[in-house]
Amino acid sequence: MTVSAPSYTYTTLSVRWGDEVYYYTAAAPQSQYIQGTQTFTFTHTYNQAGTYTVTFTASNAQGQQNTATASVVVSGGTTGTVTLSSLSPMWGRVGNQIVLQGSGFSSYDNVVHFGIGGQRNVPSYNGTTIYYTIPYSVSVCDIVGPGCLGGFTQPVTPGSYPIYVTNSQGTSQTLQFQVIQ
Repeated sequence: MTVSAPSYTYTTLSVRWGDEVYYYTAAAPQSQYIQGTQTFTFTHTYNQAGTYTVTFTASNAQGQQNTATASVVVSGGTTGTVTLSSLSPMWGRVGNQIVLQGSGFSSYDNVVHFGIGGQRNVPSYNGTTIYYTIPYSVSVCDIVGPGCLGGFTQPVTPGSYPIYVTNSQGTSQTLQFQVIQ
């Protein structure tokens, strides 16, 4: 982001990455004293393939702001030998158990990613089936594990949620699960 401002203008810079629906990633606005033209660099890692609209905003102390957007296309797919071929059912309520069908699941080392959270150490007794209960809330700490600090917890509300599986063998493709009322 390149910002031009009069001499020593107090400016607040912020960025929205476009994946906040699935992952709480909105960066805290940063305030800077800007003189002339300065360039600022922001970085972000997307957790799933898709097209995202990134929004950059610069605001001054008088409340005036300027916004710029850019589209980012993230490609990806299956890595390793883990696949996720189906969810049964593909929709349901929080608290319902669903069946994940695929291949390459480990006996105990599976992480089911659901929205921004999920569950670690989910077993698969045959390498092709995982049973997963749709949670009432999710947090990044669900999948990071012990020692996670500052994990934002959000309730699971009606809508579409990405779901995929990772383990030591790789990462499956992402499917969508629809949470209903």
